[in-house]
Amino acid sequence: MGIQIDGLSTRANLLYVASMFKLSRARTLAILVFFIISAPGCSSSSTEEDCGGACGSGTVCDASTGQCVAEEESDADSCSSDTDCLDATLKCVDGACVSKCEGVVCDASSGEVCDATTGFCVGGSGCSSDGDCDEGFVCDDGDCKGQSFKQRNSFVGIKSQYGTLFTGKHDTPAKLAQKKIDLFNDLEGDIKNTFEGENRVSNIVIYRTPNLSNFTSMVAFVPGEGSDLTGDGSADSSINDGISYSINYEKDDLYLSISGDKDIDKKDLTRLVSQYKIGKFQIGLMYQDTDDNVDLNNETGFFGSLSYKSSSKTTIKAQFGSLNGDTHDEDTFSIGADHKFAKNTKVFAFYTQNEDTMSDSEKDEFSSLGVGLEHKF
Repeated sequence: MGIQIDGLSTRANLLYVASMFKLSRARTLAILVFFIISAPGCSSSSTEEDCGGACGSGTVCDASTGQCVAEEESDADSCSSDTDCLDATLKCVDGACVSKCEGVVCDASSGEVCDATTGFCVGGSGCSSDGDCDEGFVCDDGDCKGQSFKQRNSFVGIKSQYGTLFTGKHDTPAKLAQKKIDLFNDLEGDIKNTFEGENRVSNIVIYRTPNLSNFTSMVAFVPGEGSDLTGDGSADSSINDGISYSINYEKDDLYLSISGDKDIDKKDLTRLVSQYKIGKFQIGLMYQDTDDNVDLNNETGFFGSLSYKSSSKTTIKAQFGSLNGDTHDEDTFSIGADHKFAKNTKVFAFYTQNEDTMSDSEKDEFSSLGVGLEHKF
């Protein structure tokens, strides 16, 4: 019995050739042995192109082993590009077709899932506060939306001898508690670029007490409206899913405050603030402790500012902040001056240097020098 070639056995072919040339049976057997030994096959050096026709029907040449294998045993998942993967949900990684969602990490706490056909995270609540959105975007009904101008505090409420109750889009009591110690607000040295807690939240409900012996306090409730404010992976729908508060004391040139957030922007924080005016000088200090409910990153830091009013229209100022966290440390320093032309118009100049040092000692530094003109309408 011989091996099959194009429907005829090798022996039959050789016997046919032998009969044509009247070869002896012994010589025919020698030719048969030689043909079988030298018959083409797969070698270890074979490639996909070299293997064409080398193996019998129903088999293919496995280039990685140089052996003829059944067609179903070949590596059908091998690839050199995404187009080699026949399934739209697969991509080519290291020569193999794998799921496009392999290695993709989505924010499950906000309801995000990986789209199998694109490999991108989709769905989820999107955001719970403006802090979840990129610069120039605000959080509106769980989605980050762009706008031409940054939205300021906008609210409606009632005021009586028993205090003030209002609702809308507004700074949290914890943010308001820092008062005016941030001397480079809305510039690169802004406190928000280093410290958490600078939140302006939509659909917030705030109650502010009347002044009682120089004490005032504020408490705010932020309804989850189905988004995950707490960061526990479940939808929140109560009126008090997020809470912010402050207790303030102010008399003459002294201001003191203790404030905090609970599940605001998925974070808990405690903030201590003091501000004191001495003649032409103003000193501001802040200490803050922050717990991240999602990344489990705890941060503690302090902040200080100093301003000197050299004339009725000119103020020289500087501030410094340092923050230590589980995953990174941050430092900020700014110095500058303001000069007023009118009540609502001033020119200013500043220099800021921010540093962010990761736990692996990699440092990201940013410096900014600028001058500007500001007019408040």
